[in-house]
Amino acid sequence: MSFYLSARRRVECAILPRLLLAIVNDGGYVATDEAGNAIKGGEQETVERLVKLLSEASWEPLDGLSLVEQAKLARRIDRIAADIFDGWRGDRAAKYGIAVMVTIRDLHNSAALQLVDGSAMHLAFEAFAPLLDDALSESRLAAAGEKKSRHLLRDLRLHGLFAELKEEGQAA
Repeated sequence: MSFYLSARRRVECAILPRLLLAIVNDGGYVATDEAGNAIKGGEQETVERLVKLLSEASWEPLDGLSLVEQAKLARRIDRIAADIFDGWRGDRAAKYGIAVMVTIRDLHNSAALQLVDGSAMHLAFEAFAPLLDDALSESRLAAAGEKKSRHLLRDLRLHGLFAELKEEGQAA
């Protein structure tokens, strides 16, 4: 059974994995051993898996559209992601990883976005979450990520996404 997704809804479903993909592609993940030392090349397998899952999750919402419509929405998603991501450059990737993951969690909890079991987005969320364990153990960084999640939701709303949500991120 198929169901209708508006263009806005498709963009809403694709933008968050696209932002996580930008973080991963920007070198925001480094594998470390138990002592916290970087493992040269150790992140490659994890990064490759995340890139695959996040790329798939970014394109899944565009399934069923003509190539012209897919390209049009992909350009919109890329513009929004670039606008948001450009404001993040020069800061810790972990903070923005936390912000996106908290936003996904909050949107899922408010039923504004569903993480369907077994979907590429669900698998990517589960694969990305452990990468933030060290960052979440730093209380200041975790708090900064939580705060940035509110800013991220505000920015998404400025782009016309998740309009049904109240300002503080709760379902209307």
